[in-house]
Amino acid sequence: MNLQNLTSTFLRNRINRILILTIVFHASIQISLSQNTSSNANKLNASIKKDTLFCSNIPYATVVVTNKKGKEINEQAFLALGSIEPSLIVNRIHVKQSKSNDFVYHHFNFNGLKLTCDIKETLNGLTVAEEICKSTLFNKDGLDTLKAEIFATLKGKIKVENGVGILASDVNPEKGYILERNKESPVLVQDDIIAQDGQGIGRFELDTISGVDGDLKQVKIFNSLSALIFTATRTDAVYNTWSILTYKDNRFQTINIKGEDEVVELCNYLIASSFL
Repeated sequence: MNLQNLTSTFLRNRINRILILTIVFHASIQISLSQNTSSNANKLNASIKKDTLFCSNIPYATVVVTNKKGKEINEQAFLALGSIEPSLIVNRIHVKQSKSNDFVYHHFNFNGLKLTCDIKETLNGLTVAEEICKSTLFNKDGLDTLKAEIFATLKGKIKVENGVGILASDVNPEKGYILERNKESPVLVQDDIIAQDGQGIGRFELDTISGVDGDLKQVKIFNSLSALIFTATRTDAVYNTWSILTYKDNRFQTINIKGEDEVVELCNYLIASSFL
């Protein structure tokens, strides 16, 4: 099947963000456990039968192999059950280093979310199906977008330098950069610019995500080097409670924010916590 016929405009809204307040901690613990050996992973009973991914004998997603050479699957797409749009595309990338020491990794591309990550293939490591089941990336509604974000953040990316694959975490020095200024000065927000002590210390983006149970509000904050350092999401039902991710330490948590200007209050939290 031609992959281009599958990758039509990604229409699925980020419905599963509704679960943010109850699953963030549980999800992050689950994903961190994905470093375990395949002996633990086998308990998941992850398998692919007749183009369907089963996790513990429960169907989770449709699998379409789009590139196969012999027994090796070089590209496969994972779709929510009943959907014609791929939620996840996984490529197997083979880097030639030497005759006796080649490097193979899997590139995960969460279609439509602008999220990617890489996982090195090892003899005792998890298979692609086991990775998906272990991290519960799919549920009955399709791709769990929050868990996809956690998964991509924690796994990181692999860059190849001189034929050697190196795991390059999303955390880099730019994300930890803090502009020198008087942090006791009030924070001012105009348009999308964040200023303090007469200097532009960053910018922000606002987004509203529609879900079956109501809208979700999302705030992304970038530092003065334009590095994304913070994402916060809340529902209309719980006005002051935000689920946040700080990229400097890849930490998820829930915080309560009070005040009329939410962006300013979120910035104040980041400044007090030495993130901005």
